[in-house]
Amino acid sequence: MNIYDVAKKANTSTATVSRVLNGKTGVSEKTRTKILKIMDDLGYVPNGLAQGLSVDSLKMVGVLCYDISDIYCAEIVSLLEKLLRANGYDMLLCCTGDEEVSNKKYFDILLSKRVDAIFLVSSKYSLDVDNEYIARVSATIPVLLLNSGIDVENVYSIVCDDRLAIEEAVGFLVSQGHRRIAYLHGELIFSGKRQLKGYMDGLAANGIEPDERLIVRNTFYNETLLEAGMKMTQWLLDEGVDFTAILVSDDPYAAGAIKVLSACGVRIPEDVEVIGYDNSAVCSYTTPELSSIDSNINAITKIAVQYFLNKQKGEAVPRRTVLTAELVHRGSTMT
Repeated sequence: MNIYDVAKKANTSTATVSRVLNGKTGVSEKTRTKILKIMDDLGYVPNGLAQGLSVDSLKMVGVLCYDISDIYCAEIVSLLEKLLRANGYDMLLCCTGDEEVSNKKYFDILLSKRVDAIFLVSSKYSLDVDNEYIARVSATIPVLLLNSGIDVENVYSIVCDDRLAIEEAVGFLVSQGHRRIAYLHGELIFSGKRQLKGYMDGLAANGIEPDERLIVRNTFYNETLLEAGMKMTQWLLDEGVDFTAILVSDDPYAAGAIKVLSACGVRIPEDVEVIGYDNSAVCSYTTPELSSIDSNINAITKIAVQYFLNKQKGEAVPRRTVLTAELVHRGSTMT
């Protein structure tokens, strides 16, 4: 069954049937009603690819992320797929890895598929990377960045205020009597840099001199984030670094910290309070359950999809949207 069968049955042209399919004007209401009834009677289902070509849209968007196994990326991609599908769009996912040449390759692939927009999931798509190819893409279709920022026309950034979130977490720990707060973190990319600045700003706001030994960066690149969190915490213990609280840039680091501390007989939160970041599913996997900063993944994703839909309607949307975070208390902090 195809458009030619419908046109023959309706005794009209395929062009008229196409106009009805695509909701265009130029067809009388009587003819429109007749064609729709024939399609219903025949059980005709339009070919999505052919229909997309006729209206210059395949109802498809591209999604790029660095690593789908990353908890943060996985949660966003899952929600993106649900929201887009609910609005009639399919999603083409590409995992780009760390190589910039790979990023460019996947951008070209998505453009060749004639996607309506591209969503970038990760703060690794940041200001400090040569993103000329993103500017080239945004000249033709919208690009939406989830927790990253690039000041380019037709690129729309929805971010969490990571700096303020960490600064406020430091303030909370200080209010609990802590002045030796360890900070475990990963790559210093868009989000990571802002988080580290929040830690330093939090110390400064409370009159605490930073101790570089309390700031531990993940250098265990072949390990999972959980294993890296364990090794960073073990380094603090082996080096005899004095600390009474741990703040991290990613929840799995905190889970690793809890694992090591518990094995050493350190009571959490009585001896050491621990705060994670992202409020992910990891929080319920630890004992005690992990207190964590909710970076508003759900809200960021929903806003990104809404902005895309608004752009499809020709409506203006903000180039940059910043959301605040919230500390969710569980068993790893004293409340």
